[in-house]
Amino acid sequence: MIPYNFEGIGSPVYTTVSDIIPLRFTDDVYCIKEPETHTMTLKGNILTGQCVGYAWGRFLEILGGTSCKLSTRNAGLWWGNTKDGYERGKTPRLGAVICWAKGKEPGHVAVVEQINSDGSIVTSESGYSSKKDFWTQKRKSGGNWGQSAAYQFQGFIYNPNADNGGITTGDAQSTFVNTAKGYVGRKFDFSLSFIKSCANEAGILGTLIPNVFTPSDIGTQYDSGMGEIKLGPANGYTAAPKSGDIALIRTNYQREYNASTACDYAGIVYEVKGNNISILELDVLNKVVLTQYTAKSNMIAAYYCPNWSAVWSSSDDSQILYQMSEPLYTSKNTKEDAIVREVAYLSGYTPTLNRSGIRLSAVNYTTLLSSFTDNRNMTGEAVSSISSDSEQTYILDGMTNQNARVIMQFLLDKGLLASQAVGFLANIQTESGFLPSAVNKSSGASGICQWFQSRRTAMIQFVGANWKDNLTGQCEYLWYELNNSEKKALEALRNEIRVNTEAAAEQATLVVLYKFERPGRGEAAEEKRKGYARNLWRQLVPQLKTV
Repeated sequence: MIPYNFEGIGSPVYTTVSDIIPLRFTDDVYCIKEPETHTMTLKGNILTGQCVGYAWGRFLEILGGTSCKLSTRNAGLWWGNTKDGYERGKTPRLGAVICWAKGKEPGHVAVVEQINSDGSIVTSESGYSSKKDFWTQKRKSGGNWGQSAAYQFQGFIYNPNADNGGITTGDAQSTFVNTAKGYVGRKFDFSLSFIKSCANEAGILGTLIPNVFTPSDIGTQYDSGMGEIKLGPANGYTAAPKSGDIALIRTNYQREYNASTACDYAGIVYEVKGNNISILELDVLNKVVLTQYTAKSNMIAAYYCPNWSAVWSSSDDSQILYQMSEPLYTSKNTKEDAIVREVAYLSGYTPTLNRSGIRLSAVNYTTLLSSFTDNRNMTGEAVSSISSDSEQTYILDGMTNQNARVIMQFLLDKGLLASQAVGFLANIQTESGFLPSAVNKSSGASGICQWFQSRRTAMIQFVGANWKDNLTGQCEYLWYELNNSEKKALEALRNEIRVNTEAAAEQATLVVLYKFERPGRGEAAEEKRKGYARNLWRQLVPQLKTV
């Protein structure tokens, strides 16, 4: 067995291929079966440069699961391998594999990375004997999606983790509302389960409808491009909702809530007639019912209004409504990333990280290659953790709340580790939902950190009269406290949290909770804050260094 050098990944790592590839045989052109020794070698020490290996690993990467059922044979055989169980069709979806046959030759496969408003797509792909490890290119339909006449377009194999993201075959707003109406009488565990099911059916979960954990999160964890919040009667406003809006509903309008959009459950606005609003929600038995409210009902804290104009329509004969998508790649991808995808293909191992909250974002797996060679656990499986190097950097685009991104970037710029910064964010989300205007009606605690009594007064004096609208000013005051009256909290955080991991982010949350927030009896809610920390951590995309 010859040693294999994974070039360009820090210091060269030498191993034998049998160290990373279990006994699993394939007829792909760069794998040679040696019956006498039952091992595998790589022809010419070249791992990248294969459409099959690259697309298989990329599909698995997007899938986020533990296995990939796509064919491991020639590309031209993928489309006919219906035993993989994946849905197929002739129209593109985000994360799907596009397949071509070429007579008795291997054919070609690529992965859909973006869908444009004109119906064109952007694919990532690799190819045998190519001078590039992988590349992206724009393709237009034209009957063959940009492949030469020697190839026959077969169709798309859809990725189950794509939420039907690339297209929807009808009016998304109507599909969403009508799906909800069709669920009347059906039982769901929670109101959010009901809303997510409808959004998933309409292909808008994670794009127009936030994919969050609690109904209150709908009012805070969304991007401006997804929709907007309109405050309701519980906050002294009479909003004008429309069909398809999400109503954030409270069970007791006399109770104090820690944020203007905080609620107990949510429903889907079905119809608005004058001052009467029909909302599809769950009753006490958790069954979907149609409930009537007035426009001035104090039960309604706010409405989340999806940006339905984000759905674009194409002008071709298929009359498909294309939904614009952001590119899956959010960071620079390299030769090393392509190598890891093909290693996953060859070995059957899944390169896994704590999943990013970005919908179908590409996670850069460069440093994970060492887990295939150096860091196996006792069962021989690859260790699924990222580098804890304090210099690890992250892309924040996946953070679903804009204010959270601002606060996170501020703390990172001040020199905190990502795990330390997430510790603050998890507490801030609990205290204020990231809203600088948050005021506790009972105690008067105010701002993103719910500063109380003398700390509240000092914050307002520091930030100024516009403190409710000045998120940056409140961040500056937070940092001022950490370097003065609350410097012991900062010291404890730096002394106790020294790595960038999800577990460290949870621990940082507790350090901030007890050293900085110092809650009253019964207000700690450790598990809730740690849950927020986990969610926030998974929204970060590691920007891994390459050499």
